[in-house]
Amino acid sequence: MKTRKNSAQYLRRTQIVLVLLALGMMSCRSAQGTIAVSGSGTVTASPDRAYIHLYFKHLAATTEQARHVVSTSVRSALQILAAEQVIDTNIKTVSLSYGIENYYKEGALVYAGQRAEQTVIVTIDDINNNPAKLAAILDKMAGIDTLSTVALAFDIKEKTALFRQSRDLAFQKALDKAEHYARLAGKKLQGIQSITEERRSPLLVQSNTFSASAASSDEGSTNIPTGEQEISTTINVVYTLE
Repeated sequence: MKTRKNSAQYLRRTQIVLVLLALGMMSCRSAQGTIAVSGSGTVTASPDRAYIHLYFKHLAATTEQARHVVSTSVRSALQILAAEQVIDTNIKTVSLSYGIENYYKEGALVYAGQRAEQTVIVTIDDINNNPAKLAAILDKMAGIDTLSTVALAFDIKEKTALFRQSRDLAFQKALDKAEHYARLAGKKLQGIQSITEERRSPLLVQSNTFSASAASSDEGSTNIPTGEQEISTTINVVYTLE
């Protein structure tokens, strides 16, 4: 009976030792450590797409009068776009509102009239190959009196390949940094534990706003330098060490 008891105790002690050894091995493996680094890659390209924001506004004695003037102006804009062969699917209204307009005079609220507003966004593609088209549209729009504001922004239509390039650059920078740290620590990279990515799209990052009347006052056609836009990717990588 005593022998069985001693055997059971020995077995339990052996099991505990094995568990401790296993935990120790796991601790040794995790003690090899990790290196967390980040890398950023940026590529540039000329925009090939423009967004024109057309903001129409009119104040009149009645809502119907204000609406009529704005609607007439929008039709004029649509005729200009049709003449420049802008397809209907690239033209959309993003806001339309009617309301009362007031102002304060000597601390008192004064009724000004009824206001009508409409905002239309127009997409113009292939501006890098046909820059004259965008300039012609803006010049013609300047002749519409109730076109209050024109806002212009640029974009790149197809960014997939550019993001791949920026991702390649970001990963290589992260790898170079991790290898450098590992070498300084007398270690070697073993593998990757995790990768997370941050992307920044250039959509509408360049924007110019100007009044239609100001545009029409300049001699000659509108000059529209587009410059270049950046496509950036930042990645965070955790490497395991040998």
